[in-house]
Amino acid sequence: MINSPRSLTACQQLGVEPEELYQLTPDKFKSKYPELINATEKVFQMRFEAAEKFREETIKEVKEVRNKIIEEEGKKKEDTNKEMNKSTSRVGNNTDDVDKKWEKVLENEKRAIEKIKKKQRQNIESMIEEQINKELMMKVNEAKEIINRKKDEENEKNLIEKRKMEEKERKEKEKKKEKKIKKQQDLLEMQRKEKEEKEKKRLDELAEIEKRKALEKKKKEKEDLEKLEKKKLQLEEEDKQKKLEYFKKLRQQEENEEKLQKKKEEKQLEQKKKHNIKKCQNNKTATGGPKKNSD
Repeated sequence: MINSPRSLTACQQLGVEPEELYQLTPDKFKSKYPELINATEKVFQMRFEAAEKFREETIKEVKEVRNKIIEEEGKKKEDTNKEMNKSTSRVGNNTDDVDKKWEKVLENEKRAIEKIKKKQRQNIESMIEEQINKELMMKVNEAKEIINRKKDEENEKNLIEKRKMEEKERKEKEKKKEKKIKKQQDLLEMQRKEKEEKEKKRLDELAEIEKRKALEKKKKEKEDLEKLEKKKLQLEEEDKQKKLEYFKKLRQQEENEEKLQKKKEEKQLEQKKKHNIKKCQNNKTATGGPKKNSD
C-alpha cells in the first residue's frame, strides 16, 4: 500500500511524492505534460516508456527503503527494550545519553535522506538530460527529414513541372505534327478526289464512247443481219427459182423424152405395120392371091 505509514516514510526519505508512483494512462500523461500534446507519436511513446520505467525503478527503491525501515524499527525496538531495562538501574545521566543517541540517529537518517535525494535528483537530471538529448536528436533528425522531405518534394515538384512542360511541348509538337499531317492528308484527299473526278469523267466519256460504239456496232450488226437475212431470202428465192426452173426443165425434158419415146414407139409401130403389110403382100404374092388381112 502506497499510503501506509512505512511506505510514506520511504517516499519521504527518497524525496518522492506518493502520487508519482501511480500508473498513468497515455491521456493522463499528456495532461500532466502539456508540452507533449504537439509532439510526434514516436517522441511521446519514448517519453511515456521512459517515465514508466523510472516509475517502476522508483517503486523498487521505495520497497527497498520500506524493508530497511521495517528492519531498523525492529532493531530500534530491541535497542529500546534493552535501554529501558538499563534505565531502571540508571537515573539522570542515562536520559541524556538516550537523547544524544536519538539525535545521532535522526542526524544519520537526515544525511541518508539528503544523500538519497541528491542521488535521485542526479538520476532524474541524468535521465531528463538524456531524454532531452534524445528529443533534441530526434527533433534534429525530424528537422533533417523535414528538410530532406521538403527538398525531395521540391525536386519532385520541379520534376513534375519539368515533365508537365515536356508533356506540354510534346503535345504541342504532336498537335503541330497532327495539323501538318491533317493538312497533307486533306491535300492528298483533295488531289485524290480531283483525280477520282477526272478518272470518273474519263471513264464516263469512255463508257459513253463504248456505249456509242456498242450501239453503232449493234446497229451495224442489225443492218448486217438484215442484209444477211435479205440476201438469204434472196438466195433462197433464187434457189427456189433455180429449182423451179430445174424442175421445169426436168419436166420439159421428161415430156420431150416422152414425146420422143412416143414418136419412136409410133415410128417403130409404123415400121412394124409397114413391115407387116409388106410381109402380107409378099405372102400374097407367094400364094397367088390376096388374102384378107386379119389385123
